[in-house]
Amino acid sequence: MAHYFKFRTCEKKNFESLELNLIYASKMDFFNDPFEMVCWESENPTVAERAYYNSLQSHLKMRFNNRAFHCVSCSENDDFVCDNFLMWAHYTNGHKGFCIAYNEHLLDGLDEDKLSDGYCKVEYRDELPDLPEDGNDQTFLNVIKTKSKVWEYEHELRMIYRGDGLKQLGDNVVDAIYLGCKIPNSDKQILMGISKRLGVKCYQMKVNSITNRLEREEVDLSKVVVE
Repeated sequence: MAHYFKFRTCEKKNFESLELNLIYASKMDFFNDPFEMVCWESENPTVAERAYYNSLQSHLKMRFNNRAFHCVSCSENDDFVCDNFLMWAHYTNGHKGFCIAYNEHLLDGLDEDKLSDGYCKVEYRDELPDLPEDGNDQTFLNVIKTKSKVWEYEHELRMIYRGDGLKQLGDNVVDAIYLGCKIPNSDKQILMGISKRLGVKCYQMKVNSITNRLEREEVDLSKVVVE
């Protein structure tokens, strides 16, 4: 069974969205990969080929102008949080943040490979995608679901919405909350309280210097006092 993971920094807005079952869908302009929406072109294009390329590239950006995305990591392996140092390093302020583990209900109401109210799994390859010429949804999807292999460690799945902003999830979509191995105690206490209020398990990530990997240890929430 697939698991979905969202790595987060410890900020008030992220705590609030977790507790209220909200996610934020962003426009591609805010993504961290400069090759998003960039397609392959010939090495020495003629003036006509260059004009044609620019026209199709503009059409592509217009097509996605009102689309927004929420990205998560998808893995069949529940140990993804233990094995993926880079996600913790890049998206949780150097292991000082947390990770939300979602179950399969995260994708309720979304259809695979649809450009609105859908989702797609990112495919990693070294070649840029070809520009879509026929306007078919699948060719447009190939552009947004293709990334360089340098990003392969993310195991990314993209949830696609019409319009950016906060999106409401259904109930009982969170399975667990994982605390980074360097999380400040004040943030740890906040997330322990949220875990208890949501009725989900909470795990503390720890460094194992013998195995050279991260390990998780379940947090005892029985003594946590919630308001």
